Amino acid sequence: MCLPIIGGVISGIGAAMGAMSAKAQAQGQAAMDRRQAGIEAQTSAYKADRTQDDINRTTGQQRAGFAANGVGLSGSAAAIRWNSKLTQDNLKYKAKLNDMNAKQAGMAAPIAFLSPVISGIGTYSSSFGS
Repeated sequence: MCLPIIGGVISGIGAAMGAMSAKAQAQGQAAMDRRQAGIEAQTSAYKADRTQDDINRTTGQQRAGFAANGVGLSGSAAAIRWNSKLTQDNLKYKAKLNDMNAKQAGMAAPIAFLSPVISGIGTYSSSFGS
């Protein structure tokens, strides 16, 4: 008799668990993006320092051969830092979006649970009218 209610509760639990899983996934992705932004900062600092060392060595040995040795603006330490900063900013923004998605998924969990429960109660109640 009350199978629609039981089914609704079970469906609701499944839906709520799905929403909580989406929340956890978005939180994990946000944490990963923040971690990747930090790694990008460290990597770019290392690359920029190594590139600057190469530039200093090259210009010290032969200023005239600077361009011929392939050390130009696109490989300069400043360009590496600039590109890395853009990548870091994008990853941090992506992390914020994932945080918002996690919050929304968490807020959806109770509604995801209640919707099939209410439907089951409605189905069960309507069986008395027939």
